[in-house]
Amino acid sequence: MSKKIGILTFHKAVNYGAALQCFALYRAVKSTGCDCEVVDYLYDNYKCNNTFRGRLSGGFKKIIEYILMYPTRSIRKKKIEEFLMRNTTLSEKLYTPQNIADSNQIYDSFIAGSDQIWDLKKTGNDLNFYLSFIKDAKKKNSYAASLGEITPSVKECLRRQLMDFNHISVREKDLQEAVEFETKRTAELLIDPTFLIDKIEWMEHAVTPKENNYILVYTLAKSPDLFSFAKQLAKKTGLKIIYLSVRAERPLHTKIVSTAGIGEFLGYFSKANYVLTNSFHGTAFSIIMEKEFFIGLHKETHMGNARLETLLDKFGLNNRLLENNLELDLNKTIDYEIVRSRIKQEKKYAFTFLNKIISNIE
Repeated sequence: MSKKIGILTFHKAVNYGAALQCFALYRAVKSTGCDCEVVDYLYDNYKCNNTFRGRLSGGFKKIIEYILMYPTRSIRKKKIEEFLMRNTTLSEKLYTPQNIADSNQIYDSFIAGSDQIWDLKKTGNDLNFYLSFIKDAKKKNSYAASLGEITPSVKECLRRQLMDFNHISVREKDLQEAVEFETKRTAELLIDPTFLIDKIEWMEHAVTPKENNYILVYTLAKSPDLFSFAKQLAKKTGLKIIYLSVRAERPLHTKIVSTAGIGEFLGYFSKANYVLTNSFHGTAFSIIMEKEFFIGLHKETHMGNARLETLLDKFGLNNRLLENNLELDLNKTIDYEIVRSRIKQEKKYAFTFLNKIISNIE
């Protein structure tokens, strides 16, 4: 009988990156010959982050933003859900914090990850994303797990929750260091699962846009500098700007695309002449699609910068940071032959790790 693995991640998030990494890890595990499902887990804080009632606690500004974005967000949500329904297998049962322990009887092993599943602020301190509900510690594994700020409470959580894990891997260097310091365990630093699928396979899911000759801007956080840079780049190259939008802001002289599904997301990245982004997965798909791109770090909160810096450092692309490219020297292009070689090596590490998990299943 085939070994059955349950993946616990943010599959319900109305977020391109969350859906893409979920699909990619599912696809990678399936490719090893294992049976695999995404555990359909509805955590309590999901409602706070994704419903009008939940946004009431965020203040007037958050409520107005939610109302303005609701129509386009609803369309994106439907398209993302349809993509995952077509391309992954969800557990038959919908799990909640009250019954998630029942899944112990269904799966031979679990993988927590990828994405920011260990961010206590995002999950509302839900320790089930640390696999606390699992009785047999041999079933506990993480793949490229991530979180936000590493606070004292997060360090304590890492120490308490990860001590008995079977295999641990994380996505960021600072998290790797924190886990190893707090637990005295080895935590492997592994590539985001989106890199485990090559460009050719991603293009099988892409919907090619009609537009040609454009600069793609994709942001998850407010970034005036990024739009200022986009205008400079457009003026210098003669290219138009397309804004793949998940935010309420509407920059002038820019085509807004706010209802793209996963296929359209992939398509817009694949045809862009340049990509400007402050998103981790925006950066990841710029690299996967082998684009010339520039990254704007988060200046107000610095949240997310560690993720971006670890990713760029892994592929020797630190010179793509906007602060290092203010003079718009477009002659310095990326040598993707070197990048492809590094991705190949990172994929080898990743599949070695996944096969270790599988070989330990009893």
